[in-house]
Amino acid sequence: MVGWAVASILAVGPLAAQEWQRLERIDVRPDGEPSADAGPDSPISISDDGRWVVFASNQTDLVPDDSNGTTDVFVRDRKTHTTRRLSLRPDGSQATGSSYFPHASSDGRFVSFVSGDAQLVAGDNNYKADVFLLDRDADGNGVFDEPGGTSLARISVDNAGIELPAGVENVRSAVSDDGNHVAFASSTPIDPVDNNGKSDVYLRDLQQARTPVMSISTAGVIGDKSSPNFFAPPLRISADGRFVAFSSEATNLVPGDSNHKTDLFVHDRDSDVNGVFDEPGATRTVRANVGPGGAQIGSPSPFAHFDLDGSGRWLVFNSFEDPIGGDPNPSGGDIYVHQLATGAVSRIDMQPSEWIKGSDSCCGNDTPLVARNAAVVLFRSNQLYSFAPGSTSSRGDVLAWTRDAGLGRLTDYPTPTETAPGFTAMPLALSDSGAYAVVRIASFEPAHAAQEGTYVHLRNTVFRSSFESQMLR
Repeated sequence: MVGWAVASILAVGPLAAQEWQRLERIDVRPDGEPSADAGPDSPISISDDGRWVVFASNQTDLVPDDSNGTTDVFVRDRKTHTTRRLSLRPDGSQATGSSYFPHASSDGRFVSFVSGDAQLVAGDNNYKADVFLLDRDADGNGVFDEPGGTSLARISVDNAGIELPAGVENVRSAVSDDGNHVAFASSTPIDPVDNNGKSDVYLRDLQQARTPVMSISTAGVIGDKSSPNFFAPPLRISADGRFVAFSSEATNLVPGDSNHKTDLFVHDRDSDVNGVFDEPGATRTVRANVGPGGAQIGSPSPFAHFDLDGSGRWLVFNSFEDPIGGDPNPSGGDIYVHQLATGAVSRIDMQPSEWIKGSDSCCGNDTPLVARNAAVVLFRSNQLYSFAPGSTSSRGDVLAWTRDAGLGRLTDYPTPTETAPGFTAMPLALSDSGAYAVVRIASFEPAHAAQEGTYVHLRNTVFRSSFESQMLR
């Protein structure tokens, strides 16, 4: 794979003419009308083919008979225009405990989520939040969600398969594409080396029926502080389960960690590449929010926004400190792309003159998402601008960088030069294929209320796909 050796590779001039088409709103009632409640929680997963959108929400009108008054996990089928609740008990009744932080495999078949409900599976006696894995096609016939054709199992257990007394941390779990590897965070010391009294990242390997710890150094030493950090950003996992990405306050996961701040790490479960995961002496942990060659960032933000691509070889992160030099936007955070195999780190450059909307300050860029092999990078740009004499406000647009078209806006309503705040947009999901994005738009003015909602967007370059061509007829 060719690395991005210098930042100029990602620099852009005038905005590229990207073509993203907004398709339909997903937070809708059974009759197709917009939900009357606030939108889905972040994060969201969307399948590579764009059909399945998995999310958590406390909206009460997405499916009939939702009366538990708490957050549930749902899936939107864009082909049949229906929404199904996934976090149900074995008898089909609704849970009374909250279910949240779902993550789906790239085909939408496997869904991991956190739940505090004690009756999703038999023998749940810890009265704490646990991680569950739903197989939507347990009979393997290719039809999802058939009655009797699904399975739900508790994943957050120790090496003997016993439940964790303290349950799990409130962090998004992550499942591999084959459903055999699920990462989660727990303060229960499952591994004997876990003696720090802090939360740590673990992974349940269903094939090997074991739960190894991920938040360790290359030498196998447990982190000396919490993993993930207090602000608990999501865990990430590669499609094959080999790489696990997480944030940590630990200072001993890599040599020379002296910034005493939250950093991002990637744990390689098969560093000798022999196909056997978690062999003693054959794993490796690296720090990912760095400059070229692994140079430490002095003061990274505790709000660790990052994403790992499906190959496990590209990580994107935001930083207010410039790790590579030459930042044209020193007043705001930027998005950086780290090719883990080569150590190359690049910035998605933005020209301030293109983004100022009445202010001399440019963009605060955050919440990055990345597609496989970094073909697409999605992020939010919060722009400060004047909307009345003597006053300023900020507005968030979703921007997309693609290899074939450079940098452009995915959202900018009503017009690029609009001077009223109007709305803010947040990227919630990007398919690993890079074809589909899910964006939430929140309105701040009655005049723009019609734009509000959670929408699926599609790159025009992939309209040839058979599923979407049927949808667009």
